[in-house]
Amino acid sequence: MNFKQLAFFAFLIILSATSCKKEVEGCTDTAADNYNADASVSTNTCTYQKRFTGEYSCVFNCSGTLASVFQTADMTVSDLAVKSEVNLIIQSTIGPIPVKGTIFTKDSISIDAILESIEVVPDIFFPGSGTTPILARGTIKSKLGISSDNKTLSGNLNLSMENKDAVVISGIPIPAGTLKLNDQCAFVATKK
Repeated sequence: MNFKQLAFFAFLIILSATSCKKEVEGCTDTAADNYNADASVSTNTCTYQKRFTGEYSCVFNCSGTLASVFQTADMTVSDLAVKSEVNLIIQSTIGPIPVKGTIFTKDSISIDAILESIEVVPDIFFPGSGTTPILARGTIKSKLGISSDNKTLSGNLNLSMENKDAVVISGIPIPAGTLKLNDQCAFVATKK
């Protein structure tokens, strides 16, 4: 066997040894909860709940009527069984507000929540309307982004609320569904 044949034979052995290496499928994003260091082929199955979970201190800068409900608050973000969702519980002056967020990129979540029966004190919104709690229907819509260090969650919250119960304001009876409040709040939440 001459040198060329020996070199060719060695090349074939090396080629067959390296080509037999099995490809491993999985999540190849190092920022993901389920990152697989052995994966060589991405399966687009990465999950990112842990980036968002934690205890936060929140600051709301609301431009309208809802500023009295949201100024500062605490918030807890926890994971859910569905890996593309998180549970957010905002502590406000009207009590805890639970909403579900959907993770739509590794850096952002979307909130589109309807809160059917929130107990509120009408005097918070309209001074002189009393302190007897009534039921209201609220909506929260937002897209929130998280910082690259996973410490700050921010965005704009679009909030609306309407009365489900009748209320009396300055002696005038207001039927259910006629008081509609809308507000937009710049929102910044910092992990504790």
